[in-house]
Amino acid sequence: MIGIQTFTKVLAPGCRVGWVVAQPAFIEKLTFATDGTTSNPSGFAEAVLSQVLLRQWGMGGFVRWIEGLKVNYQSRRDLLCEALAEGRDAVVCVQRHEMHTTYENDSSRSKKRKSHSISKDSVVEKHTKVRLYDFRVPPAGFYVWVAINVSSHPSYHQTSSKAIVLKLWKHLVSDPYNIFTLPGSIFGATPELEEKSNELRLTLLRYKWIS
Repeated sequence: MIGIQTFTKVLAPGCRVGWVVAQPAFIEKLTFATDGTTSNPSGFAEAVLSQVLLRQWGMGGFVRWIEGLKVNYQSRRDLLCEALAEGRDAVVCVQRHEMHTTYENDSSRSKKRKSHSISKDSVVEKHTKVRLYDFRVPPAGFYVWVAINVSSHPSYHQTSSKAIVLKLWKHLVSDPYNIFTLPGSIFGATPELEEKSNELRLTLLRYKWIS
């Protein structure tokens, strides 16, 4: 078993320093391999990390730091997911044209036909609830994936899921919302997956609430 981790997300963004946990024999071979392949590592970042972890915090201090991050990110996740759950359904008004037939007496005609029909076109409004998107609460990590219900969009039959999500994405990242999100299509491994993508990725690292 090999474990590869980074300090970038848990200690200092941009430090670009990580570590590997593995059997000693593998670490020895990996060290030989990196001697000829790794160029220009950040010696400054490595020196700062060693000073903090080995001389100031110790392993116990680093573990406590990770536990504090866990609590912080869980609270951010819960706050974001509560807001998503509250707004994922919308009540929309659907208008439908219906023909109604009415009957009126006609005394000028024979007794066998005392009434005639009149058809009128009227507009009937109906309020219905539409699920705009779905999501799952992540057990860990920094992201929440939101699946957009593209089938409820008016242009669903004229364009692709990717185009609808991209239009929504451009709307969310612009003023006044400025939501830090990315369209799921950019993570597609194949053109087919990119075209069918209907998701947005929200991050717990940065967000802005609009009151």
